[in-house]
Amino acid sequence: MRAAWALLVAVVIAASLYAAVPGTLPAGPATRQQVLHGRYLVTAAVACADCHSSTDQDRLPSGSRWLAGYVAGVGQPFQIGRYQTYAGNLTPDKAARLGNWTPRQVFAALRTGKDPEGRYLAPPMPWPVYRNMTDADTWAIVAYLRSIKPVRNIVPKSQGDWADAYRNLRPLPAYPAANEIAVKQARPAR
Repeated sequence: MRAAWALLVAVVIAASLYAAVPGTLPAGPATRQQVLHGRYLVTAAVACADCHSSTDQDRLPSGSRWLAGYVAGVGQPFQIGRYQTYAGNLTPDKAARLGNWTPRQVFAALRTGKDPEGRYLAPPMPWPVYRNMTDADTWAIVAYLRSIKPVRNIVPKSQGDWADAYRNLRPLPAYPAANEIAVKQARPAR
């Protein structure tokens, strides 16, 4: 009986973690428009390759290790305080961590900064910025990451527990905030 209650509690906690993530799963497979918008975001706005590709050649979608993360002997780990962190493999390779995540789990990680086991993503992953993106933008990134070729590259596990680093994050304030000048909405032409 005790084991059943523990299982029930675990299921409720896991469900609440993902239910708390706003955004609905898009209906059906990703469209070409969603994938292309995700490609734009990944390559320009959020610049994933700056950390998740180890060489200049691989910082383009034509690179052989596009978004494959830290490559031993080629890239450098990040030194954050006394810990080393490694840019993860973002490709859908099943041997890589992200390749085993569902689209909903990737979406949740971009919003909450936590992996499916509830551990925070290691710095310098800028998920606190990404959490303010629209659902459509976040889903477009997920669609794009699922559309690229898998690259076999096992990245070492990052060191450190980052919960304290993110404990006091505040939500984005409503517009206009104290240092913003409100722009009035234009009236529709008659």
